[in-house]
Amino acid sequence: MKDMIKPEEAKFDEVFISPAKHKASGFQCVNVIVGDVSDEDIESIFGPLTGNEVFVKCDIKSQWGHLLKALSIFKSVSLARKNGWNKDIEPGFSEAVFKKQCKALFVLKEMA
Repeated sequence: MKDMIKPEEAKFDEVFISPAKHKASGFQCVNVIVGDVSDEDIESIFGPLTGNEVFVKCDIKSQWGHLLKALSIFKSVSLARKNGWNKDIEPGFSEAVFKKQCKALFVLKEMA
């Protein structure tokens, strides 16, 4: 199993480098797992893994606003909601890029 931490413990220290042009290339990034995702699914989406990766683990009922507040992207859940993040995290793979903060989130949520 990969190292799993709580959102409050996450640090945006790893810089995302992509060989292809990607909108998040050069940004600090965090990988997030929501719910019960198998190691095989994690490997297929985020792999190949080296064993040094750290993933943020969230509750299955998390909404974007709660996740972004816990990761200190926004100061409060209400501020995140006012900025359009008042939705549930959709099952499957999602990414969110915050250009002003140079941060990127890569989120994998278990399929229903």
